[in-house]
Amino acid sequence: MKKLLLLGVLALFLGACARTVQDDLVGTWLRPDPNRPSQMQGFELKKKGKATAINIPKVTYRSWYVSDDSLILSGQDASNGTPLLITDTYVVHSVDKAMLVLIAPNREMLYFARQK
Repeated sequence: MKKLLLLGVLALFLGACARTVQDDLVGTWLRPDPNRPSQMQGFELKKKGKATAINIPKVTYRSWYVSDDSLILSGQDASNGTPLLITDTYVVHSVDKAMLVLIAPNREMLYFARQK
């Protein structure tokens, strides 16, 4: 009986440890728009690698994935009038239930709050 209980506890522990950064990133993440501080912008990261840009003018995200410690968002940017394929890559500095901190290519820290 003790062995069975120990195996059950071990299985629960290993299941909790199997959670990945990719699992933690699923959700809607927003921050104040740097050009329009009264508005929020960000993205929604869905299961199975689907992504949506939120209030980012002329940007459409289609997919996302994690590679090593980086978040990669792919989609289109039409800010110059012609839609161009884009891949935005950010280092994931930290993520928890409430906050996501990314490091942009220019080394700027970007702080996002998870929306419920």
